[in-house]
Amino acid sequence: MLFSLHSRALGAAALLGAMAAGAAHAGGAVSGTLLDDQGHAIDASLWPFVALYQCDASGIEQDFCTAFANGGGVLDDGTWAIATDGLPAGKYQLVAGANDFSTKYTQHFKLEAEGTLQQALLLKPLKIAFAEFNPCTTLNNGWCDIGYRVTNQSTKDVKTQVWAQVTARTNMPTPDTQYSSGNGNYKPMVLTLAAGETRQVTQSVYVGTRDTGAYSIVSFFASPPGQPDQTTGFSQGVRLAQTAGGVESQLQGVAQQLAAQQPGKTAAAKARQGALQASKAAAAKGTFIVGTLTAADTGVPLPVALSPRMNLWICLRVTDEFCSQEPGEFVYLDESGKYQLNTTQVPAGRYQFEAQARGGYGIARSPAFDAPISGNVRMDLSLSLPPMAVANVSGCETVSTEAGACTLSVDLTNTTGAALEMWTWVNVNAYMSGSPLGVAIFTAGSEQSMKPSLVKLEVGQTKTLQFPLALSKKLKSGAEGGLRLYMGRKSDPSYAEASVVIGNFFVTADGSLQRRAVKAQK
Repeated sequence: MLFSLHSRALGAAALLGAMAAGAAHAGGAVSGTLLDDQGHAIDASLWPFVALYQCDASGIEQDFCTAFANGGGVLDDGTWAIATDGLPAGKYQLVAGANDFSTKYTQHFKLEAEGTLQQALLLKPLKIAFAEFNPCTTLNNGWCDIGYRVTNQSTKDVKTQVWAQVTARTNMPTPDTQYSSGNGNYKPMVLTLAAGETRQVTQSVYVGTRDTGAYSIVSFFASPPGQPDQTTGFSQGVRLAQTAGGVESQLQGVAQQLAAQQPGKTAAAKARQGALQASKAAAAKGTFIVGTLTAADTGVPLPVALSPRMNLWICLRVTDEFCSQEPGEFVYLDESGKYQLNTTQVPAGRYQFEAQARGGYGIARSPAFDAPISGNVRMDLSLSLPPMAVANVSGCETVSTEAGACTLSVDLTNTTGAALEMWTWVNVNAYMSGSPLGVAIFTAGSEQSMKPSLVKLEVGQTKTLQFPLALSKKLKSGAEGGLRLYMGRKSDPSYAEASVVIGNFFVTADGSLQRRAVKAQK
């Protein structure tokens, strides 16, 4: 599963539309209804979904089954069906959810090959609800004041912590930066709400300084204090884009947020398909941008084995310095790292090159430019390795679910020719956490808090940093999540110089928490 914001909704969006022909299925199927706890169908705008998971084929029982088997959309009357054709007989589990509702995990059940089964599922509202967002129109040194209403929907008084989870995208070496923000600091706000109480809150969230066109997606989570993986509330989020005139905000649902983070092929993008490949013809008439893509550490083109690649991003506005819409076509690179673009063969507009490669290299982006250009231009790009090398990741290999004592240890080495001072933190993406929401995303910083650690390294110096993972003792077997280490600028932590996947965590059938090493990725 992707380690990105709203992983539960990503699965839901992928399932919607699978049952366009209706809830009935001619072959084997699991089917039923998905309703709220009052017996009403859940509005389609809240993205209700049902998914079928296969339990461990080894026969070892886990609370959560983790092998996705199939899924289906929910119709307006709350009915759903999931085809079971071709699935092996065995034990399965249904997972159901919707925005503003708790996630439902059924008991394991046996399913015969191409068998049928009926399941009636009820979803309870999340304990904490967010509504009526009123975001800033200007930034104050990178901070944005966001007003909203928070409601305790339960019948008991609740003490809860609330934090903002920020996904920032701008011209930097990583695809994004993800981190938690409190109210004017990195500490979650703590509120005590009476049963049924609604309170107006203004939270100052750090979104960083931005190139025009860059944006942040800000979502809000709630959980019991000190237990960020046991989420009891979640907002749909606010998208904040930097423009020449200030901050442009948009309230949007989870599916729209995902589309914004991973832009698809828009109608404008489709119109550009084929135009980029056509620019390979050197004899074509027009005005060209030419250049070479190299590695900054060697000064020579990257080897083909590292899959160097370039594509052209589209700007939304004529004033943008960061272009956020990808057409989906790659700019042709030859084996010597040379490329060219005939700017008369793409529709008039504002564009930007983006270059990437494997091997731990960061992203490089060109200055934004308007096409067609008036004369031939050269734009050379180079990819850089992270300023700090990551090694000797340890801790949390096998511990009991008394996980508050679980601490990651990471060695960081300054690989540059100058002293460095940077913010570092681990972004935790916990899914199938067993919380009412079912997913939690938060920063594991220093001293069991969400505050990043500021590390200073001299040339060649290595330091060992520790990041306590604030994982709950309530984690059940099958719970899992991803861990990504970020390195942000001292002057602006929302600008990540690098990010590295440093492992996944998983709770085994005997209740122990394990960290599984993964191959380092950018």
